Amino acid sequence: MHKQYPQHQSLLDTIQDKYEHQGFKNTQSLIVALLEVVDEKSAGSVYFGIELPDSEHKAIRAHLMHLLEFSDIPPNFSEQHEQIKARLKSEINIKSLVSIFDNTVSLLLAVKKHQAFEQFEMTQFLSRLTEQLAEIAITATGVDHATEKVIISRNHFDESVAQQMVDLQKISNNATHLDALKQLVNTHLTSISQQIQSHNRQERKERETFQVDLHSLTQKVREMESESTELKIKLEIAQQNATRDPLTRLPNRLAFEERMTSEVARWHRNGLPLTMLIWDIDFFKRINDTYGHKTGDKALVIIAQILEEHCRKSDFVARFGGEEFVMLFPDTDAQTALLVANKLRTTVEKTSFKASGDKISITLSCGLSQFLTGDTHEAIFERADKALYQAKQNGRNQCVVI
Repeated sequence: MHKQYPQHQSLLDTIQDKYEHQGFKNTQSLIVALLEVVDEKSAGSVYFGIELPDSEHKAIRAHLMHLLEFSDIPPNFSEQHEQIKARLKSEINIKSLVSIFDNTVSLLLAVKKHQAFEQFEMTQFLSRLTEQLAEIAITATGVDHATEKVIISRNHFDESVAQQMVDLQKISNNATHLDALKQLVNTHLTSISQQIQSHNRQERKERETFQVDLHSLTQKVREMESESTELKIKLEIAQQNATRDPLTRLPNRLAFEERMTSEVARWHRNGLPLTMLIWDIDFFKRINDTYGHKTGDKALVIIAQILEEHCRKSDFVARFGGEEFVMLFPDTDAQTALLVANKLRTTVEKTSFKASGDKISITLSCGLSQFLTGDTHEAIFERADKALYQAKQNGRNQCVVI
């Protein structure tokens, strides 16, 4: 990037040194560091020399493709993301590469802003939640205090009445004149009656205050439950969108990686066979070039529906990217999976749809490989991809096992 951004050479040298010494946790961290140097003002000022060697031209394309493949792109940027990748896969000249570079930088800057905004929203929600919890804690303390006051007041009242009854009993025992006794008893009874009325008024007032506080507390809890439920729904939708391909609604590459990890762990536990399949639409570029990307999208949706509808519940299918789909067949060896794959391939071959008045037929090529002891995710994928390449080389519309 030094040639494109000479004014930032020192900062770019620092980032390069950190990258070479494995100072970044992942590709996304590297991207963020670069975006902090290359801002929007410089995004449109990229320049490649006219005499750029073919090797550098190819290297730039390869690096851009790697960057796009391994970047975490939110669903609402997926269409732009796929369009840039499609342009990179085509044969392009220097001028086109400049435009693609600009678009890539703009896309990643937009993604960075989007992620920062989502983080800000989450921080705001947590801040509101903390304030509400503090309010509830204060209200709950007030309710507890009010309840405690009622109990203390009642105890004092009971003690006071009990004491006055004892006093009355003593007066009665010591009285020598009836009139004097009547007067003393009436005085004490009047006092007791006044205390009872005063206590009842105070208790009623405190009970009303308690009920108001309790209602306020209940209302706040309900509001928090409602907001928490809303957030939960939003998070579930966000999680679903993050792991779903927006066009086909199949699980995406991220979901495939997660499922693959769990299936491999299960394979290690029970020792039952596990087979991977990689599908690729034959001559997909020809469909896009002849009928446009909308027709290409329709073909992708149709393929996705067929693959999903003809899977067992235990099987897994995802759109890996572009015109590629991947499948995992648990408890299935390669030869059994090959029989199923050929049935799927035949079903697709018999399927067609209309575009611009023409009947368009679709065929698929497939590469299969069974997990072997000691396999890594990369090793099994590489074998299945190699099998897919052989299927393409052998004439397409066929399945090959390695």
